[in-house]
Amino acid sequence: MEQGTDINRNVESMAEPQADSATDIPVNETDILKAKLAELEQRCNDLQDQFLRARADLDNARKRFIRDKEGLRLSTIQSVLGEIINVFDAFQIGLINAEQSGLSADVANGLQMILQQFKVSLDKLGVASIEPKGEPFNPHLHEAVSTCHNDSVLEGYVVHTVRNGYCLGDKLLRPASVVVSKGKMPEESPNDH
Repeated sequence: MEQGTDINRNVESMAEPQADSATDIPVNETDILKAKLAELEQRCNDLQDQFLRARADLDNARKRFIRDKEGLRLSTIQSVLGEIINVFDAFQIGLINAEQSGLSADVANGLQMILQQFKVSLDKLGVASIEPKGEPFNPHLHEAVSTCHNDSVLEGYVVHTVRNGYCLGDKLLRPASVVVSKGKMPEESPNDH
């Protein structure tokens, strides 16, 4: 009789819901944990995406800050150099006028040395002079203040530089003011009289 009772117990234990043999957790709890894990993985992916976007935004802001800072620096340098160039031009014109009016040679030499130092300083700062005499007119670098007929200079070329232009690297500080040739004087026909 004991054997029959053991068999009955085995059959009853088989009919009861089985626990997950690996974790001893009932099946419905496993599904709940799997859903929770999937939810946490999605949340982790979302947070990682937010982190990557925030890092990219920070990198872009840093690059924009550096670019804006460099732009401000160049703008300030251009403004200051523009004023210095005006003083340089006035000094050159003053020296030319003084020499023409009979300034003593010693004073003229001294002023010429100062002017040369001025040029060297501008060169060290990267300021280059634009002296386009004999070159084709370039509206990006030159400002035409006048035109004239000229037999020796082709049409569209610079005849005379009224005021030198200046650039700092590839940035134009001031265009050169120039007189542009219209070419040869047209010949008058006998019918024009």
